[in-house]
Amino acid sequence: MKVKQVEKMVRACMNQLKKKEYELGITKADVDAAVRVLQVIDKNGVPGCGGRAIIKINMSYWQHSNEPHTFTEYESYNEDPVIGKHEVQNFEHCVWLQVAHEVSHHVQYAICPHIKRFSRRGSKSYLKPHGDGFKTIYRFLRRDFINPLIDTNDSYFHHWFSREDLPKPEVKKKKLTKEQKENNSYRAKSKKLLKTWNSLWREKYNYDIYIEHGLQHGMSGGEFNFELALYSGYNEDSEDYSYDLRDHAHSWKEAYVWIGEEMKEIMEVL
Repeated sequence: MKVKQVEKMVRACMNQLKKKEYELGITKADVDAAVRVLQVIDKNGVPGCGGRAIIKINMSYWQHSNEPHTFTEYESYNEDPVIGKHEVQNFEHCVWLQVAHEVSHHVQYAICPHIKRFSRRGSKSYLKPHGDGFKTIYRFLRRDFINPLIDTNDSYFHHWFSREDLPKPEVKKKKLTKEQKENNSYRAKSKKLLKTWNSLWREKYNYDIYIEHGLQHGMSGGEFNFELALYSGYNEDSEDYSYDLRDHAHSWKEAYVWIGEEMKEIMEVL
C-alpha cells in the first residue's frame, strides 16, 4: 500500500536524524533508501517492524485510534519521560510514534554498525533490539521532533491524517470463462424478462398476480434450481396464497427459454 503521508513521515524522521548535531553521518541517499524500503500495511494482528532493509508500518496496529488515549511503549522503558508512554489525541499522533519507533530500528541496523561508538569491539550496543543503541536514536527523535509535534496538537499536513485518507483496496476482477459469461448474460436477460412480465401482467389484468422466482441450493444436491410460480393472491377460503408451480430450470439459459415459452402460453390462455 502506498501512503504518501507515511512516506513523508519517514522522510521527516530521517531528515531530523540527518542533522549534524547527532553525528550519525546520515546522507540524502540514506533518507531516500529509508523511504524506498518502507512498507505500509493495513492488517489486524500484525506488528510493525524496522530493520536494515525494511520499515513496516501497520495502519491497523492495535494502538492506533482516533480517540485520545495513552500510547504505550515496551515495558523496559515505558516509564521513561522521553521515550516511554505518551498521551495522544488522534490517529496521526499514533502513526507518528510508530513511524519514529520503526525508523529508529532501521537506523540502528543500517547506520549504527558503521559508527564506532555503537559498533566498537566489546560493546556493539546497536545489536540489542531495544538496547542502548536503539534508545539513543529513538530519544533523538522523540525529544527533539515527535514529542513537541504531538504536544502542540497541530497536524503536520494540511489536515489531520486519518484512516479516511488511506487508499481504498483494489478489488481484482475475476476472469470469467466463456461459460460463466454466457450464464451471466442469460441471468440478466431472465431477470429483465421476469420484471417485464410482472409489469405487463399487473397492467393488463389489474389484479394481484405476480411472478415468484428464486434460487434454491441444497434442494437438488446443491445444483442450480430455479422455480417459477404464479401467485393468484390471497384466497379467503384456504386462508393462504394460492399458486401454481410451473417448472424448474437448472441453468439460466434454460430458465430464459422456458420463462418466455411459459409466459407466452399463459398469456394466450388468459
